[in-house]
Amino acid sequence: MTLSLSHLCFVAIASVTIFLLQSCSENQTPENLALDFIERAETAVQERDIRVLRTLISTDYQDPEGRSSRDILAVASAYIMRSKSIHVLFRLHSASQVEDGIQAKVLVALAARPIDDPTLLPRLNADIYWFDIVLKKRDGDWKLLSAVWHQAMVEDFMTN
Repeated sequence: MTLSLSHLCFVAIASVTIFLLQSCSENQTPENLALDFIERAETAVQERDIRVLRTLISTDYQDPEGRSSRDILAVASAYIMRSKSIHVLFRLHSASQVEDGIQAKVLVALAARPIDDPTLLPRLNADIYWFDIVLKKRDGDWKLLSAVWHQAMVEDFMTN
């Protein structure tokens, strides 16, 4: 049986497509998905782009404190508005698949000046928090479904 040129092209294209899909899916670990989300949030905060932040929060956001997506956006907006500039340093501590989402623990420092080195955090008067977040896929993109945060210490950056 001889394959025509069009059949050979189809087989080649199908093979490349399968390879690319497999390559992409291998990179879609919970850690990579969480890092991608966190980096998008970091950029939005540093650029003070509340519109982009809004797109990162699921409309069905709900946290243990009873806050909705509107409430959490108001908290983020207030922080952005009262800060002349915001620089972010984060460390992804863990990320894992849970049901149909991703649960991640993130250490975040926020300061008015660039944070080139975690040892500078005390001099920068940085706000430091642990965030426990849950991400779920909504409308084809990973969005924040829930978050809990509490104060962290400079030492947490040194040990994580």
